[in-house]
Amino acid sequence: ERAPGSRLYAAQRSARGCSVTMTVVQIVNNVAGAGILTLSAGMAAGVGWVPAVAICVLLGGVSGFTFYLIGASCELTGQTSFKGLWSKTLGGRSAWIV
Repeated sequence: ERAPGSRLYAAQRSARGCSVTMTVVQIVNNVAGAGILTLSAGMAAGVGWVPAVAICVLLGGVSGFTFYLIGASCELTGQTSFKGLWSKTLGGRSAWIV
């Protein structure tokens, strides 16, 4: 059965890859999870609210800038995947790393 909601439909859909919406949701999930863990670890160490929040904002900015650089590199090289970008910029022999 290939009706939406069935297991076969879900398996076929996942074999094609993620949609843009699902990719954004996963990125937000990862960044929010890392931020929550960082903030709680900083508070447990007794650092205080201001430094803990500042560190989270700083790391979020670095993460966002890195994501922007990867996107800009993909646009410049015409690649649509990180593996393709790696192959185009660093060579195909080491693309197995990604």
